[in-house]
Amino acid sequence: MGIFDFFKKKNKADDSFPENELEKALEGAFNKTSSRNVFFQKLLWAELFVISDGSYEDEMKNATDKDSVPVRFWAHDSGHIPIFTSYNRVYDGDIHKEEVPTLQFKTQELFAFTKGHKFVLNPYSKIVKELTANEIDSLLDGTLYAENDRLEAKEKQDNKISDKFD
Repeated sequence: MGIFDFFKKKNKADDSFPENELEKALEGAFNKTSSRNVFFQKLLWAELFVISDGSYEDEMKNATDKDSVPVRFWAHDSGHIPIFTSYNRVYDGDIHKEEVPTLQFKTQELFAFTKGHKFVLNPYSKIVKELTANEIDSLLDGTLYAENDRLEAKEKQDNKISDKFD
């Protein structure tokens, strides 16, 4: 630690992980295969933050039919839509220096109306999780849990511990 490091402002978002039950479950799933189903269950019932293009609020003010207002999300060049487990995760890694427009959605609703899209959970944080369209479909229809159980059983049989959360 340098002599002036004491005066550097610490990034609040970096210091607050994990700050909620979903983030604790994500951390557990990253470290232990047997914790993945708990994470996915919490994810399914969580509320997530998404970066928008900023047009939603303006369009809502002028809309006569509020249900017809389109929601436009910001996406990485890879096509992944970044989603966040808390508002602080949007600012991890000091990527966004100023406030960015965000919307909050229940996970099930978000995944239902964005069918076919791929996401990246907490892309600027120390633990990142990619969610493919197939994985989301499996999560929504419940088949993902059986696959995780199968992987856990195989690891126990092989006496191995997975160190990657795919």
